[in-house]
Amino acid sequence: MSRQEENALKEIAAKIDAPKLEPVVEEVVNEPVEVVDDTSEPSADVHDSDSSGDNTDNAVDDGDIKTISQLAKAIEVEPEYLYGMEIGMGDNEDAIPLGKLKDEYQASLKERAELQSQLDSQNELLEKAQSGVNHQQQLSNESQQVQVEMLELNNQYNSIDWAKYEQDDPGAAALARQKFQEAGNHLSQR
Repeated sequence: MSRQEENALKEIAAKIDAPKLEPVVEEVVNEPVEVVDDTSEPSADVHDSDSSGDNTDNAVDDGDIKTISQLAKAIEVEPEYLYGMEIGMGDNEDAIPLGKLKDEYQASLKERAELQSQLDSQNELLEKAQSGVNHQQQLSNESQQVQVEMLELNNQYNSIDWAKYEQDDPGAAALARQKFQEAGNHLSQR
């Protein structure tokens, strides 16, 4: 692990209140130091911690780190570095990069949404089919009922001795035939 990676991990641990890593011992090299006059105005790139600037995008409070981008800004590394870090998955599985885990999670969300859409479509088709079956069953039941009523009407018609009825009361017989005819027509139209 390089010194930069080790320092980055220490900063991450400090930001998330994790146990502190052991300090890294750095070699001290005696180099000439340039003396700067500190009575002059501070340069524009120096951040005054007491100022309340408008740049809230770049400022991240220690307790407000909720995204990889915010963490990367706080520890001054590129987000790609953090996405490249590997996470152990347990159960003797190989560790995978955080970026791959994120990509696969997003892909699974997309796939889940597509499957839900397909399921909704299938349920709608199933409801339509069930409605059609119910309608067909209703028509079949009505058809059977009409057939039963036609059979009963036909049995009533055949149970009458029409020759004798016409001889005894021709007007009533004609009226009865007409009523049977109308009842048959009515049943046929149902």
